Formats: sequence, structure tokens, C-alpha cells
Amino acid sequence: MFKLSFDWVGTPLSDMLDRFISGPISSTANQLLINLGAIPALRSLIINGIIAGVGGVLAFIPQIFMLFACISLLEDSGYMARAALVTDRIMQMIGLNGKSFIPLIIGFGCNVTGIMAARTVEQPKERLITTLIMPFMSCSARLPIYSLFVAAFFPRHQAVIVLSIYFLGIIIALGMAKFYQMVFHVQESSVFVVELPHYHLPRLDIIWQGTWDKGKGFIKKAGTIIFAGTVLIWVLSSFGTSGFVTNSANSFAADLGRILVPVFKPIGLVQWQAISALFTGILAKEVITSSMMVMFHTSSKAFLIASLGQFMSPLTAYALLIFILLYAPCFATLATIKQETGSTKWMIYSVISSLVIAYSIAFIVFQVGRIFWG
Repeated sequence: MFKLSFDWVGTPLSDMLDRFISGPISSTANQLLINLGAIPALRSLIINGIIAGVGGVLAFIPQIFMLFACISLLEDSGYMARAALVTDRIMQMIGLNGKSFIPLIIGFGCNVTGIMAARTVEQPKERLITTLIMPFMSCSARLPIYSLFVAAFFPRHQAVIVLSIYFLGIIIALGMAKFYQMVFHVQESSVFVVELPHYHLPRLDIIWQGTWDKGKGFIKKAGTIIFAGTVLIWVLSSFGTSGFVTNSANSFAADLGRILVPVFKPIGLVQWQAISALFTGILAKEVITSSMMVMFHTSSKAFLIASLGQFMSPLTAYALLIFILLYAPCFATLATIKQETGSTKWMIYSVISSLVIAYSIAFIVFQVGRIFWG
């Protein structure tokens, strides 16, 4: 699945779409604005803001749809129900059962729908544990970020690196579930009963429908949340104390990032662009990628990849990916946690605990990595 999505099919298609967006679309829009006599600030908003940010994220659509197509194939073949049955024994060890496996798998698509799917878990404590560990499952919103950084720092091992990030999220989720089992005194989990469908050849129309149902949410986000986040980061990176600036190093976003450099330096992060982008990720994780595009004033994924290689090492990039995997859930996920648990305290706890875990794991990986790789 990951080789198809990141090496064999997804990345080549993504590169073609990226060249189209950063080339003909960007240059045509720029020339049109010049002919219309648009002021520099408006041109910057449309070219360096909207097209660079939203278009930069849309370039990752082939990889996301390829991964969803693989998951839909597994579902329609009858495999997923068996996977839930096989994992039941492992889930029993951490105070859950196979019923929690399905919401967690759904969480790979979107944590919000995963949390809502946890309603099928009858026991209140099991349902709460499933909800609290859901944000550690790597949702599709993080895929554009992974794609960007593995292409920049691990071009020969893209699938393996992304797979390791997914597995780390699963391990952290299972570890926290075991911790919650002890804290909540879950003595035994409920019984898991499931009807196993027959194995059969998947139908193309069902695979396409499943892929579209999972992927259309990403496209909708591009026109709503990602668009809003892109405009926000453009304002922060295009205006400073002296007003409109052409150099984002003199912007409010740069000031914010530099203030927080001492906090993130222990995990190897000293670039204000990456630090500022992390804040926009709380709106939606995809916005991190669009924020990087805006702050580097480019709609070209290839240009951004080349720029990132000059700012950080592969070890720092990997620590950053771990931090992005584990840190605070997006607003939509937090709202769903509050809705499903009926308590604001669990929403606040989710933010604090995920930040502590993300920082701790990224710190350990970076500091241990420095011992071996300098």
C-alpha cells in the first residue's frame, strides 16, 4: 500500500500535478493579475497565498486517493472483518476488544469519524479509552506533510519512513490504552462477536465509491479550512510592524517563530517557518503544508523540497514528523471529543497529554539520534 502510494504510482502523479499547478496555473494567474493592474498585496495573496497554499496541498491528492483505494480494496475483499477478529486477542490485553479495532482503522482516514464510530463500543470505559487514543492514529490530513518531508529528506526510502510513522502512532496508541486500562481499572473487556463475510474479488465500482467517499472530504477541506488557514498564514507572513513586507523574515509569523525557537531547539527545530506552521496545523493538519508553501513564497513542491533541505537535517525532519503525528488534535477532533465524552475536561486533557507525549518522543528520538549520527 505504501509503496504504491509513495513510490510507484502516487508520487509520480503528484509530481505531475505539482508541475501543472506551480507552472501554467501560477504563471497564467500572475500574468492576468498584472494585466488587470492588481496591487502587489493582492497579487501576493492570490499567487503566494491561495495558489501556493491551497494548490500546494491539492498536489498530494494522487497519494491520498491511492492509499484510500488500497484500503477500500481490503474492505471490499472481506479482509477487514478478519483483521478485527485477529487483533481481538491483542486488544483484550490492553482492556479493549476487536470492536475498537474498526474505529481505530477508520481513524486512519479521519480521527473525527473514528471517534464517532466508537459509539459501537458498548462499555463506557472502553469507549472512552478508544476515543482518547484515536488522535494518535495517523489521519489522512497528515499525509501531505509526510509526502513533503520524505521526498525532501528520504527520497529512496519514502514508503518505509511513512510506514514507520504509522506504526509508531499505533504503538503509542496501544501503550496509552494499556495505561488507561490500569488508571480506569478496566478488569475485563466486553465480548466481541462479528460475522465474517466470504472472501471475494472486489468490485471496481465499490472500490471507487469507497475511495471517493473517503477522499472527497480532503477536497472539501481545501476549499474551506485549508483556504482560511492559507489566508491567515499569508497575513501573518506578509505583514509586520512596518506594514506589508515582501520578505517574510520581517513578518509577524517570523517574530512568533523566533520567540519559540528555545522551546523547540531540544528537538532540533530552529527554523521559524516550521515552528509557525505548527500552530496553523491545529486548524487542520493539512494547513501545515500550505503554510510552508506560503512562507517560502512558492507553489512548487520541488522548490519547497529543495529549500527544506537547506534548513534542517534528516534527523530533525524525522523528529518533526513524529511531533506532527502526536501533537495536539485539530479543532474538529477536539470538538468531537467534547461531544462524544460530554465533558470539556477530556478535550483539554487530550491537548495537554498529546503535546507532552509528542514533545517527549521527538526529544528522545532527536537526542538519541545525535549520539549515533552527530
